[in-house]
Amino acid sequence: MNTSRVKQVVVGNSYEGKYGTMINHTYTMEDGTVLQASHKKASPIAVGEEVEYEIIRTDEKYGHSGKVSKPKPAFGGGGGSKYNSVGATVGAALNNAVSMYIHDKIEKKKIPAVADWLVGEAKKLEKKHGG
Repeated sequence: MNTSRVKQVVVGNSYEGKYGTMINHTYTMEDGTVLQASHKKASPIAVGEEVEYEIIRTDEKYGHSGKVSKPKPAFGGGGGSKYNSVGATVGAALNNAVSMYIHDKIEKKKIPAVADWLVGEAKKLEKKHGG
């Protein structure tokens, strides 16, 4: 995937595709790339927005065509990405270790070691249960 800002968007004709009515868009990126992509909505991406794009094919007559989308957030927003899953696991482990300290189950200096151990146990369970 490449990343650039949209310099220009030209909305084209619509057509019936396998996902319903699709609308052609021709994007000109600030990095100089021009490509066509189809969306279900007219102008879902505005001029000036940063996008991720991928050229899927190049035709001598029609130029580049591919995918254009807004970047996926690095944090939160669901999607089940590995990064979010790891962050949630580490956060839960740290919270549990602090809770153990608060309830006088471990010494303060052992919080990082206990959190590491809990993350390791969570990874083992994830592997065991197909996560």
